[in-house]
Amino acid sequence: MNGNTKFFVYRGKTNKLIFGNKYSRTEIAELFDRSTSFVSNRLRNKKSFTDSDLEIRERKKRLRKRQSLYDTKNLSSAWLKKKLI
Repeated sequence: MNGNTKFFVYRGKTNKLIFGNKYSRTEIAELFDRSTSFVSNRLRNKKSFTDSDLEIRERKKRLRKRQSLYDTKNLSSAWLKKKLI
């Protein structure tokens, strides 16, 4: 590994890793079956990590936009049927 490799201290309970040891991003990615970019994003600005830091989270469903007060199809057809002066 080159001198610029950043290491993170493990503070979890998984049998794959030893508590208190330091691991690089690539080692963590291989052991947890995640991509290195996923690990980099999750461990940004951290010195240590736990198992919960690398869990895949469910996305929250977005709320649907409020429907407009007017029915746009009927409203536009009413305007199109008007006579031009």
